[in-house]
Amino acid sequence: MKLSRRGAITMITAGIAIVLGFGTLAINLVSTSSKLEEQTVQMLLLKEEYNSIYSELNSEKEERMKYQRLYDEVSVRNEQLEAELEN
Repeated sequence: MKLSRRGAITMITAGIAIVLGFGTLAINLVSTSSKLEEQTVQMLLLKEEYNSIYSELNSEKEERMKYQRLYDEVSVRNEQLEAELEN
């Protein structure tokens, strides 16, 4: 089946439109992919920063608890000594 001149022009135009459409899609895909990779890197950096801060806060909490226990022990011992002195 032979196409008329108008049909051939329509087919060529449609083909060019499809190729341009796929080209645009490919460009958008690459752009989206690179943005996703950048966001993934940023998320990993934020995760590392969060873990670092969390560890630091845990260390400070443990140290604070250690000093609180020592303070409590000293307070109890001080009360015991005061009780002994009163007797």
